[in-house]
Amino acid sequence: MNIRYIKINGNGNNFLLMDNRELKLDDQRKSSLTLRDCNVKTSVGADGIIFVEDSKTADFRMRIFNVDGSEAKMCGNGARCIARFAYDNDIAHEKMTFETAAGQMKAEIIKEEDQEGKQIDTGYVSIDMGEIDLKSLEMYNIIECLGKKIIYSYMPVGVPHIGVYCDMNNIRTREDMIKYGNALNRSRHVFKEGTNVNFIEVINQDHIKVTTFERGVDDLTDSCGTGSCSSTIINAIRIRLHNGSFSGSALNGLKGTTLVQNPGGINKVVYNFNGQKQICEIKLVGKVVSVAEVGMLL
Repeated sequence: MNIRYIKINGNGNNFLLMDNRELKLDDQRKSSLTLRDCNVKTSVGADGIIFVEDSKTADFRMRIFNVDGSEAKMCGNGARCIARFAYDNDIAHEKMTFETAAGQMKAEIIKEEDQEGKQIDTGYVSIDMGEIDLKSLEMYNIIECLGKKIIYSYMPVGVPHIGVYCDMNNIRTREDMIKYGNALNRSRHVFKEGTNVNFIEVINQDHIKVTTFERGVDDLTDSCGTGSCSSTIINAIRIRLHNGSFSGSALNGLKGTTLVQNPGGINKVVYNFNGQKQICEIKLVGKVVSVAEVGMLL
């Protein structure tokens, strides 16, 4: 039997996407296909496989498997990619909802009017990441890693994430990021499920550079949507800490847009804090490109 993938990328974070609503592949088969087809040396290659499945409460359900065969709860760039796929394949309209293991998501295909008033598809997709719970936030923890004290901040966004400022920790090269990213992810005495590691460089108040060592990929990736969101929250609070004392109420009125420069391109993160509820509303906006259609044997 032949199966059909669409290879698609959001900011260089590339995936194979499959409509599994009729095939109904079981989880073991999904995991084995991911191990086989994400290998860039022996197959198509990708950062993971995303499966579209039926949902009783939304337009569809998203399942995502990492290159190591494990299932992830969520992926911001992957969410944008599946929204693009669903729209292009008449699974959903330009405004849609879909299920993930981290909760229900809302997405929108961004269109603009041309000079004649016609709606033009911009190629950008917006994901409403919902209300991010700030109760798990930990600013400026210290962990011993490879004989060095690493200062990090913990801010999960659907999946575990930490932010590591490059200047604060004297991490300068890709080799450093791979070395410390791998070691931090494997520090299971602190991070029981492992963690994604975002190496943050500040360009200005509204512009940061983020390189992510991704759990499950076990390497640096060109982009990470949830990592962009986590890093934006951490950096916005860091700015507030520098400007005065920090408390829950101090977050009220803290909102804005941060450009997050990943190796694969730029994500735009729109944030709005509510300190009383201890939440941050987040939208993730970025470009999605379908690269190729690929046929494989099941």
